[in-house]
Amino acid sequence: MNLNRLALIACFIGVAHAGAAHAQSAVYVGGDIFLDVQRGSGQTAPTRTSLDTTTGGGGVRVGTSLGSRWTIEAGVDATAAADSTTSIGGDPLASSGALSAQFSNGSPTGIVTQFPTPILISFDQHVRTSVTSTAILLGYHPPPRGRFTAGFKGGINFLRSSRTLELTTIYTVTDPRLAALITLPAPSSTTSSSVTFSTAAEVGAELAIELTPHASLVPEIRAFGSGGRLFLRPGAELRWFF
Repeated sequence: MNLNRLALIACFIGVAHAGAAHAQSAVYVGGDIFLDVQRGSGQTAPTRTSLDTTTGGGGVRVGTSLGSRWTIEAGVDATAAADSTTSIGGDPLASSGALSAQFSNGSPTGIVTQFPTPILISFDQHVRTSVTSTAILLGYHPPPRGRFTAGFKGGINFLRSSRTLELTTIYTVTDPRLAALITLPAPSSTTSSSVTFSTAAEVGAELAIELTPHASLVPEIRAFGSGGRLFLRPGAELRWFF
């Protein structure tokens, strides 16, 4: 009888240990959606395009447990294209309608005038940006409380940022009485595109809500900074465990 009890206890311990080992080696995949809130470090000059944008995005992730409290995860997120338009007020043209403008990074920085005329020049800047990020994060997860498990993550993010700038120059006669006497150039546009790569440290927090033994809904927020911009990404992930 004692031997049977010992065998039963040993069997129970073995099953429990196997279950724990299975939990520790759990692999999961997830799909996420998020709101991408970008805030620039501050460009106040009127000839600069604001870096502040808000758009949506989504991505996929895969991760695995490194013990009962730790995970490692890799994921790729992409934002939708964000558009911003800035109109820059005109200054009088130089003598005889001649214009001298200085540009920096595709944006006008100033207009040099000598003798004012009744002609103004203005600029419309249309900027389209999008960001693709690939993150590798290490996570720590305190003991669960019922169906809820918190998580705190940190790691590195590899960013690919694309930017397209369309600059339109517009000429305007300020005195309506002279409109019939002055022939102005038609509006002209130039377009430039650029792609930059950077790395950033990323941190995040989450709260996994168990829906089934294999599925969890995970509200989260992540943050990182790059290129003079702060990225805040509140969102939610649907995670499936194997």
